Amino acid sequence: MPVNNNTDLQFYQNVWIHKYLHTVCDYNAPGCSIACNESSTWASLAEKTRCISRAIRNPSYPKVDYYIKLDDDAFVDRQYVFDLMEKYRRYRQPVYISDFILDIDRHKPVLNGTFYGNGKFYMFNRRLLECLDTDIRYRGQRNEDAVFGAMVRSGCGPNVLRVAEDDTKLSLRNIALAVFLCLLIVELVFVAASFSTNGRLNFIPYGFGRAEPHKESLAVIMPVNKKTDMQFYRNMWLGDYLHTVCDFAGPECTLSCNAESTYKTLDKKTICFTDILKKSYKDINFFIKLDDDALVDKGYVLEMIEKYKDYKEPVYISDFILNLDGQKVLNGSYYGNGKFYMFNRALVNCIDTKIKYKGNRNEDAVFGAMVYNGCGPDVLKVPEDDSRIWHKVYSNKNKKIDLSALTNH
Repeated sequence: MPVNNNTDLQFYQNVWIHKYLHTVCDYNAPGCSIACNESSTWASLAEKTRCISRAIRNPSYPKVDYYIKLDDDAFVDRQYVFDLMEKYRRYRQPVYISDFILDIDRHKPVLNGTFYGNGKFYMFNRRLLECLDTDIRYRGQRNEDAVFGAMVRSGCGPNVLRVAEDDTKLSLRNIALAVFLCLLIVELVFVAASFSTNGRLNFIPYGFGRAEPHKESLAVIMPVNKKTDMQFYRNMWLGDYLHTVCDFAGPECTLSCNAESTYKTLDKKTICFTDILKKSYKDINFFIKLDDDALVDKGYVLEMIEKYKDYKEPVYISDFILNLDGQKVLNGSYYGNGKFYMFNRALVNCIDTKIKYKGNRNEDAVFGAMVYNGCGPDVLKVPEDDSRIWHKVYSNKNKKIDLSALTNH
């Protein structure tokens, strides 16, 4: 990924590809995997593409089996990538996965008569990298994807296996990835991954990989319904820790509470999943409850786990308000806005899931009252950092994502 002051690294640290990202900088700098020593402009991208190809082919660079080039206004499904890796892992010839077009830069002659892919996404194997002709010659400025395609054609010949990409795996429902139009930049994401000798997927965290929460450390609880975009959350960092709360049992469901999702049932659903956590999730140390129109920064979650991992008393991390639903305060308890709250196992152990009240109440008020009833006043209430939690809209630098394109109820 070529980076500059406008690149939203925060976003890429929170999606599945962060484990595999290799950063490309204009000049040498801390955290850069590749330095191409020229500024990122439209005019320089063709030469930058050649520079990247030479760098990752260098014997000193980690050898991996597959590479992805991805624009930073695009997104690719994790399972789609893993399926392609599995399908072509034993293929001994060059493999080139993209859409294939002939003349992306219009009026100029086609370079070497080659078809090449739209640069939003292409994926290729090590065999293709090894035969690329990075010494290709051309005149003037050319589209970077045309140059890559010409390097393939010139170096690898006609016997490349061209696999048409599945564009349904390259766009997400309810999500808009917007790039500032004033930037004369196309960011390139290079994602690298490999298989080990026993066929298991290896992570290649070169210059950008970050620590992961242990599986036993965290469960992210998310109430979902038919409008919830599971594709999006499966591709975020929290996909590996996600435990969905559904109306009824099904293949996408982890916890089933057997009540139709409406605003009037969310309080009962909250009691239901909390009771399941209390009885069945005894090996998990930390829990997050997250709405399906919210997102939380992985680095922030890791910091909270590290800070409170040895704390023996109940810990409750949220914003704390007194009267969200305009009704009489339940049990005098403060409670958090339900877009996000985080708590430890000690709080689950003491929470009162037998709480009694009349009518329907705000689900976060009910959760706060269960905490107050069961755990008393000695809960450590930690104010959340809202700068690292996003509700309804994610917006930072060259990204703007609508997290609530469809109303849920």
